[in-house]
Amino acid sequence: MITEKEIRLLKELSDIPIVRAPFREIAERLGVNEEWVLKKVEELMRSGAIRRFGAVLNHFRAGFSQNALLLWRTDSPKELGMMFASLPWVSHCYRRNSYPQLDYQLYTMVHARTKEELLERINRMREMAGKEPLVLLTKRCFKKSSFEV
Repeated sequence: MITEKEIRLLKELSDIPIVRAPFREIAERLGVNEEWVLKKVEELMRSGAIRRFGAVLNHFRAGFSQNALLLWRTDSPKELGMMFASLPWVSHCYRRNSYPQLDYQLYTMVHARTKEELLERINRMREMAGKEPLVLLTKRCFKKSSFEV
């Protein structure tokens, strides 16, 4: 069971400060020492509560203004998903249940700087899959954020 103090730690870890000693700064905010923070991070990683640390790129600010959600019909979503997940321009790749009204098993989010680049990437994925996806182009972003604890 995760304690209230560990939940506060997770919230702090979701926005690690860009400083020389980030865990020391987090410790100061929580009123504990840096060793406690490091020990708890190790425990939370071992338990699976934390899987990894990574930066989240705001693709709009980085110049990737052309985006599309591709929906794929496939009998082998795992294999196709693994292939697409390895592509650097794919940020999200999910297997989902299909329904009679929406018979797609795999969803991929593709990003590019220009419309031409986006179309090239979509065409490359079509060739890789040997299938035609349903392409949903992004028209407007209403919200872009990371998951908050």
